[in-house]
Amino acid sequence: MRFVRRTLSRTLLASVLGIGVLAAGMTQAPISAAQSAADKATARQLATEGIEAFKAGKFADALDKLQRAQQLFDAPVHLIYIARSHVQLGQFVEAAEAYRKLVRTQLPDNAPAVFKEAVADAKKELPDVEPKIASLRIEVEPKDVQALELKIDGVAVSAAALGVDRPVNPGSRKITASAPGYTALEQTLELKPGEKKKLALKLEPDGSGAAAGAGAAAGEGGKGEGGKGEGGKGEASGGASTDEVKGNLGFIVGLRGGASIPAGDLAKGRPMKDYFGPGGGVELRAGVRVFRQYSALLIVGGESYQPGGVLEKGPPGTTIKVTPQGTNAGVGLMWSAPPGKLGPFAELDFLFLHRFEAKRDVDRQSLPPCTQTLKAHGTALRLNGGLQVPVLPWLQLSPYAALAFGQVTDFSVDDECNDSTLKPFMDKTPWANGGKAAEDNPAGHLVISLGIGGDLIFGSDKPSK
Repeated sequence: MRFVRRTLSRTLLASVLGIGVLAAGMTQAPISAAQSAADKATARQLATEGIEAFKAGKFADALDKLQRAQQLFDAPVHLIYIARSHVQLGQFVEAAEAYRKLVRTQLPDNAPAVFKEAVADAKKELPDVEPKIASLRIEVEPKDVQALELKIDGVAVSAAALGVDRPVNPGSRKITASAPGYTALEQTLELKPGEKKKLALKLEPDGSGAAAGAGAAAGEGGKGEGGKGEGGKGEASGGASTDEVKGNLGFIVGLRGGASIPAGDLAKGRPMKDYFGPGGGVELRAGVRVFRQYSALLIVGGESYQPGGVLEKGPPGTTIKVTPQGTNAGVGLMWSAPPGKLGPFAELDFLFLHRFEAKRDVDRQSLPPCTQTLKAHGTALRLNGGLQVPVLPWLQLSPYAALAFGQVTDFSVDDECNDSTLKPFMDKTPWANGGKAAEDNPAGHLVISLGIGGDLIFGSDKPSK
């Protein structure tokens, strides 16, 4: 009995498909006239086997048979099961395309009921599939690379699809990119249903010189037979990539300027603000850059501060002018974006010379003017970072923020006044008692810096344009 039921089921399904194919052939006489009866019979047989495979859960086999049936004869019944097979295989992009083709199908009034049912089912099922389609935006650097070959899961992707959201099926996707003169890249990423991702691929020259040769060949295209005049300009503009570099060694010379704000304690119980207020400073930097992103630096700089209230005080009838300043020298290690590229930088500096100095010019009514110089020495560790902004191939600007952690370890006083009337005011400074107050009571302080710098870059690792 099971054999009989299965035979009847197969016979009924084949009859329905046969009626549908026959009716479609009657309404599409110009097309069906070019098709043989054998093709129609083969399409009917393939569709019957494909639908049975679908119902048995053999979705890959069903898809293969139904697609071959569709190639032989265009029928909505084939498309609806093709779309459903793609859905079961997680191929939502292909499923949506099959559904949309069905939705756009215009059937005549006398079309078979199974055709009309297939179109109606497509309109219901398409909205459930579209939200499951993932999206991937691929960007490749350099943007002007010649003969780029891009593939997703081994399938070639046109360069016209770069920089736009491309529908892809969820799951594990393998992306490869290659071009003459560049090292091939391969990256695998996981996409969830409906997820949107962006993938940036940066091709690095492989050292063969083929990348530069491809750029030169592109420039030849604008040269013309004469090789001179306007055609010669085309060669010059196309002959070198805007990111072409010849080595990994470079040099940097820069100047920074900005605000400096001291905080914390100069010595225990002696707030920094009582002696040195906010000011500004400049810093000269020079170094060697390796592998395009790492630089070893030498640093020399100075600051001019506002005087704190304690240093401006004196006996009645005494006029005091205070000139506070700071001096720094040290070494640093910086990581940054490659020269000529917009990007961040981060730096760690050790300031082996970290000095504060205040010169007090004292004018006394009944005594000659005199000078007192108060000095505080120590070391500091400084963290800073910011943004590297290319302006020209040899010039970049660097907005930055820095924070130095320091400690004064030695105080000294050069006192020309030698006036006991000033001693009560000197006792209020951390330099009282020959500097022992600082040695016995060390404390930490901060210097916050904000500003902008300009760097000249040289060497074989900078872009040629």
